[in-house]
Amino acid sequence: MWNAISGRPSSPPLEHSKFVAMMAINPDGRRVLTATESTIHLWDVATGRSLVSPLTYDFDTTQVTSSKGGANVRHLCFTADGRRAVIVTSQAVRVWDFATDTAPAAAAADRPGDAESAVSPDGTRYAQIRGDGAVRLFETGTTVPVSPPMLHGGRLNPPVFSADGRWLLTSSGYQKTIRVWDVGTGHPISPLFLNTKPSALFAADGELVLSRGDKEALEWNIAADPHSNEDWVRLAQFWSARRLDRFGGFEGIADPELAEMGTEVEAKFPHLCRATASEAAAWHRRELIASALERNAFAVACHLYGLGFPMWWP
Repeated sequence: MWNAISGRPSSPPLEHSKFVAMMAINPDGRRVLTATESTIHLWDVATGRSLVSPLTYDFDTTQVTSSKGGANVRHLCFTADGRRAVIVTSQAVRVWDFATDTAPAAAAADRPGDAESAVSPDGTRYAQIRGDGAVRLFETGTTVPVSPPMLHGGRLNPPVFSADGRWLLTSSGYQKTIRVWDVGTGHPISPLFLNTKPSALFAADGELVLSRGDKEALEWNIAADPHSNEDWVRLAQFWSARRLDRFGGFEGIADPELAEMGTEVEAKFPHLCRATASEAAAWHRRELIASALERNAFAVACHLYGLGFPMWWP
């Protein structure tokens, strides 16, 4: 273990007899889990000593005894209280209780190699891909699902939790699609996002899904919109100063009503209706250049006036 700031060792060497494939650090930074092909160790960072007997496993059986090296550890983490470890392998998901030194089986895979799983940030739930193109949520340490099947379809990539554990992201390379689900209900909160290379993750705030395309990075905003459809209609009417009439055409909105509408819209969309002096000036300059290139003399006059020049009419 190393101090990332000073670059100096922060613990004595953690000695293993076999190659270390994976590790996880407790949130308080005092303990660390390491996994080899056949054992999992719990270490004290300060002393470099093993805190409990290493867990040896053979996840092809129901008992944790010795290992033949047949199960690959794919995910390793502490639970939120730091008292247990969640271990995901190619055959099953298990929870290692440090106090009792047991690791009973949780949900097994539909078939060997299908246990592509993700553990929630607090370690209380895990999502597991099933053989039918769906993902199921389980409480850590149980075999009872806590959500309906999240049916994405196709062969799925490993699922991804958001940092706060509220959302779950599924993606399919075969279908070239991405979808976000509500962990609490198991229902989708987004449409299917199409992408030729559906490798995706959440941004830190959990409100953006980031993905790479062929030659560009893509992002989708999945934040809940607090505005109603009527709010957006009123905003469009205010900005255009028009509304649809009963014949499907447009009719103008009188100035008194427009002023009242402006007060209402500004209260609901302050970020869209207010700008600092520097933001307004920058906008006028951009539009001035665009208007000049389009040879729109009236628009040029309006933007010059907005920048403080005397008004003149072409």
